[in-house]
Amino acid sequence: MGPAVDDAPDDPPLLRSLDRLSARPWLLLATCAGLMALIAIADIVTGDEVLLFVFQLLPVGLLAWGAGTYAGLAGAVVASGTVLVSYVALSGGFRTIHVWHAAVTLVSTAAFAWAVARVRADRLRIARMLETERRLSREDALTTLASARAFHERLALEIDRMRRSAKPLSLLYLDLDDFKHINDERGHLAGDELLVRVGRLLLAGVRKVDLCARLGGDEFAVLMPETGADDALVVAERLRDAMLKSFRDGGASVGMSGGLGTFTVAPVDAHVPLNQADQLMYEAKRGGKNRIVARTFP
Repeated sequence: MGPAVDDAPDDPPLLRSLDRLSARPWLLLATCAGLMALIAIADIVTGDEVLLFVFQLLPVGLLAWGAGTYAGLAGAVVASGTVLVSYVALSGGFRTIHVWHAAVTLVSTAAFAWAVARVRADRLRIARMLETERRLSREDALTTLASARAFHERLALEIDRMRRSAKPLSLLYLDLDDFKHINDERGHLAGDELLVRVGRLLLAGVRKVDLCARLGGDEFAVLMPETGADDALVVAERLRDAMLKSFRDGGASVGMSGGLGTFTVAPVDAHVPLNQADQLMYEAKRGGKNRIVARTFP
């Protein structure tokens, strides 16, 4: 069977129904077989006055949409055979016109199956491209952490949540010390490997509700919703210690400076806490690097 596409909220109801049917192969086959049989019976009942073989396009199209080109072509063969059998049964004997009707059914349904399968394949391809673009816009390609865009969106949501819950929010802004030396001395590949390692250490050291992001270059951020100053500082110190140990073990002459801001009142917007945590990070660098400067903002 062909791959199914998850229902999109903006898809028409018909497409969502077709996708759900495509996700159930046995139901799809049973539906198409039942439709072919019903159309054949209706063709026999109506006699020579009304020719209903054109409606075989419907089950064949369903097969092509839900199971792909080859299934659709197989359905076209079955549909043309059904038409031949039904017309022979209707007239009580074999006639040349019956072959013509079956041939017309085969050609038309096969062409329709091919066209439907192409439309389905194009839709799947576009859906995959859109999903890839969406993922890349929200995920850093190197570290797989959240992107700067995704981080800003989540921070804005957490600020709105603060206004309702009145619970604190902590934001840790991290920057690697002397990271440029790694790129200069060992090359950019070694620098990328170090950034990937930082991403793994961040993910391993926070809760699932926290959000880790790479904001650009060697700058990272950790968003800790509903987290007070003391608990946030424990996390920040643990992350710093884990990074410094990992750097030393790997022979990397770099460090980490961080600014930790805890906000007890919802900021005006997402730029305020980021700027304040960024300033604290620079304060840590000016104070000797390899340290965390923390402050609570009312």
